Amino acid sequence: MKPRAPLAANVRAHKMVTVLRWLAIVPAVVAVWWLTILLGFGLLEVAIRFCPPEQLVSGICVAPWYRYVEGGIIVGCAGLAAALIIAVSVLLAPSHRLSVASVILAGGVVVALYMAYAAQAWGSFAAAVLAGAIAWSAVLWWARASVRRRSAL
Repeated sequence: MKPRAPLAANVRAHKMVTVLRWLAIVPAVVAVWWLTILLGFGLLEVAIRFCPPEQLVSGICVAPWYRYVEGGIIVGCAGLAAALIIAVSVLLAPSHRLSVASVILAGGVVVALYMAYAAQAWGSFAAAVLAGAIAWSAVLWWARASVRRRSAL
């Protein structure tokens, strides 16, 4: 009979990877949030380069179109952040992916509500909640589809 030490080591390694995946969700969410903020800053820098020099006052674009572009970038990045945060959380979670998506969506709505109230940025709030709900729906569809595939086998 062969010793079972390698099997026990495999089980321990698998448990460690599972724990690390659960622990990685929080820093991954923070990283995604910061990356979308940096993306927004980068897009604003690109947008301001299209501002005519005569409408650039102390580094601020006062062109009539700029406020719409700026608002679109902010709202778009809020929505992108919400969708990516749910996607990354679900991909990192070793199990209970629909529950993870639900908890992340609920927490995201609370955080977005706080930020929207503090900054009076209700458009960003709506975009974040809508994108989060769409991402959650995609996770729900994916979970149901994988159950159907398993039951068909």
